[in-house]
Amino acid sequence: MNPQWVLDAARDFRIASQMLGAQFGQTYWPLRSTVMCAAFSAELYLKYLAVGTTGDLEREHDLRKLYDALPEGVRILVATKYQGQRPLLDVLSEHRATFVEWRYIFEKQSGAFGLDCNSLIALCSALDAAASVVHAESKRGP
Repeated sequence: MNPQWVLDAARDFRIASQMLGAQFGQTYWPLRSTVMCAAFSAELYLKYLAVGTTGDLEREHDLRKLYDALPEGVRILVATKYQGQRPLLDVLSEHRATFVEWRYIFEKQSGAFGLDCNSLIALCSALDAAASVVHAESKRGP
């Protein structure tokens, strides 16, 4: 697996989420697409951070498990980049299954759900910043 491809995909989905999110307040705002792109972006960033630092690719969607599997130094890096209003670990736990749950949200019988989209966006920003550091370090070599 080419780590650069994973990073490029993470950034593509983050940008798509931002572009879709910019439509907030319009007559038609594609909420599902915005959330799916952001959640998938977060997952891909976490996978990039794993591949870029350990060489291992987790076959997992759970954001909290992906984060917990990262080396301690990378977790600390992400935490220092995170600027959200809520604790990072709470956000990772809250959104641990957002990608899986929102993929087929139209199948849910109940219309009741909660979502803190701002925390998901802040998470993606922190992961992008951390990925940039890891990427720059990988270019320098050992």
